[in-house]
Amino acid sequence: MMKKKELLNEIMGVPKALTPWVNALSQIVFDDVNKMVDWDEQGPVNYVKDGEDGEEVEGMAYRLKKKEISGKDVMESIVKNNGFSDLKEFISSDMFIKLPLWRPNLSYNLVGVPTELYKLEGDGKMNASVSGEIDQELKKIGKHMVFPGVTIHLDMLVDSDDPLANLKNHMSDTIAHELLHTYQKVKQLESGKPSHFGKEMVLNAIVQNPMVTNVELQWWEKFLNLIYLHLSFEVNARVTQLYYLLKEKDINTKEDFLVELKKSTMWSQMKELEDFNAVEYIKSFKLPNAFTDGRFNPLEMLSNISKKINLERNGVNQESEEEALKSLIDLWDKTLDVGNKGMKSLGVGVTMDNVPKSAKENPLKFFKFFEKRFHKKAEKWKKKLYRVGSLLLQEKEEYSQKEKIGESLLKEERVINFSKPNNNFVLIAGGPGVGKSFITNNLINLNNIKLFNVDQVRVMMAKKLWGNDWSENMSTPEGYQKILDLTHTTSDPRNLTVKFLKNFLQQERKEGVNVLYDAGGGQKETMEEVLGLAKDNGFHTTLVYVRTPLEISQKRNAERPRSLPFDMVSSYHEKVKNNIRHLIDGFDSVWFVDNKDLIDISNRPTDNIEKVK
Repeated sequence: MMKKKELLNEIMGVPKALTPWVNALSQIVFDDVNKMVDWDEQGPVNYVKDGEDGEEVEGMAYRLKKKEISGKDVMESIVKNNGFSDLKEFISSDMFIKLPLWRPNLSYNLVGVPTELYKLEGDGKMNASVSGEIDQELKKIGKHMVFPGVTIHLDMLVDSDDPLANLKNHMSDTIAHELLHTYQKVKQLESGKPSHFGKEMVLNAIVQNPMVTNVELQWWEKFLNLIYLHLSFEVNARVTQLYYLLKEKDINTKEDFLVELKKSTMWSQMKELEDFNAVEYIKSFKLPNAFTDGRFNPLEMLSNISKKINLERNGVNQESEEEALKSLIDLWDKTLDVGNKGMKSLGVGVTMDNVPKSAKENPLKFFKFFEKRFHKKAEKWKKKLYRVGSLLLQEKEEYSQKEKIGESLLKEERVINFSKPNNNFVLIAGGPGVGKSFITNNLINLNNIKLFNVDQVRVMMAKKLWGNDWSENMSTPEGYQKILDLTHTTSDPRNLTVKFLKNFLQQERKEGVNVLYDAGGGQKETMEEVLGLAKDNGFHTTLVYVRTPLEISQKRNAERPRSLPFDMVSSYHEKVKNNIRHLIDGFDSVWFVDNKDLIDISNRPTDNIEKVK
């Protein structure tokens, strides 16, 4: 039986059964992208820098060939990543029982573009689709009824310099959208109803049928898209998507929510339906014309000639705008016939009424019919969008109350949190000038901490080598490299870092303390052996990767009393970034922290901190 809180979330339009699946599938794709060694293809891409009036620049775009993750591998990863002892325990869990997806397949395409273009595109463009048999039924496996045959595909645009940046956050709301469709099908089947969405399924099929989409008129394509947007299952999916999008935002008041809501795609889509006016829309219809505003444009003329030929091929009468509209309506009606026959052949007992003769002869009547539907659905959609705000603020209040009574639920979003209070080994990684010390001092939610700072060992070595001149010598490329050579390789028995760390960990594990290892991460072999030392001594290992744009790190480094050479900072940053991807799998937990600007610790820095494992 559904609990009261879960029932409330269902009424709000956001089933909580999606959350563990959203998190699990996002993690699996993230881990797979993290294994990427190199891109498969590359080529030039042109874009305008700094807005429409900016300079056009050329960059390099990269593409990874389509990757597929089998349903069997997905299930095994969920068992492993979520702490289930085996598959049997997983399919007996609440996560599976509430949404029994059996061996869902995953696939994705990945395109990497320069950082500037990535930001121009909205910090991560992502599209997704879910597919399966139209008449898919629940199947029994053991004692459980499961829903097989689901495939979720993602098309992802990422920053080629840092493909993992915010990848999980961007995936979450997109995957949630597609999972909602599957969740609705499962619930209909569990209640004894067909898995399809009735007449709306026919409408969905029509707006994607080449008979109507091949017309290639932007005006008509926009109308078909409005029909698609007003379908109930799409409205519900977009409401769910909004929830997962905004739950990552720092929303504390109704005003905060309204600001973020009105910036969202979901709001603008709802407004398109709400503002649709049949009379004005018909007035805006124009047939392709070789001349625009009295000006002759050869390229536009060729394009419009092509459009006119295509309209003729699709049976559109171009004698006048009115006749063309009647032809488009007739084309819609013919496609409706095809859709009805298709549903009948599949054994689906759903049919749509044909367009009345009066509506065929009077386009305004046809579009007025849809105007009424659009407005009615927009009203319902808007109410659901507002309910998301109520749900988010309600959850925020619950978090706040739990914080007041000493529980740590809110801290998961505010600081880098840990599953147990003692015996944690935390490696703080990042290049020079990223702010590792600031993060260590302010955002690590642990008590009883012992700090092991590699820089202290290096300074001690430098003082031993050069005496009072240690600072000057260590600031040169040759001097710093000499210190690295003496302190970075753990297989060298002369290495003071390792000698001290071994003794340190062996001593501290007896005390049950938490060890913070403030390193860099530029030496891959060193980090792997340090990780091995921590695991050998029974510590739960966590990697905290602190990131900052190179130019900011260079500026911070230059302001230090003991700064490093410019080229060395650049080189080390690149080494750290490359190494992190290979280190993630070895750690029990992984966090990414963006420290571009000094984090305001008085507020919850949800946009700065991402738990990736």
